[in-house]
Amino acid sequence: MAKPTLGYPSITAAAFALQAQGCDREKIAEQIGVSRSQVASLLANGQGKQRLPSAEYAGYLRVPFAERDALEPAAVVRNMAISKVAGLILSVVVRDNLIDAILDDGIVTPAQDLANG
Repeated sequence: MAKPTLGYPSITAAAFALQAQGCDREKIAEQIGVSRSQVASLLANGQGKQRLPSAEYAGYLRVPFAERDALEPAAVVRNMAISKVAGLILSVVVRDNLIDAILDDGIVTPAQDLANG
């Protein structure tokens, strides 16, 4: 049975998620608590397997390093991946229609149900 890690269903899923966020093998090893060689093995053996639940993730969002670093403390105390915290924040922004307020650029997004496309 897979062991949930950092909010992901398995250690392999966590390793791939961290790699997708731009983490090197050393950082991945540190985050999931294994050696660099174990990370290499996880990544090699997991090639071709579903890494993240496809219903939950439609793709990857690239987050600049400064923002990732700012999100890290919140992720650590919640034992979650930084990408999961970023995704939850983005979900609330969309759900509560806060995009225009946050961007504060005077542009108004046409009325639509942003949470449902």
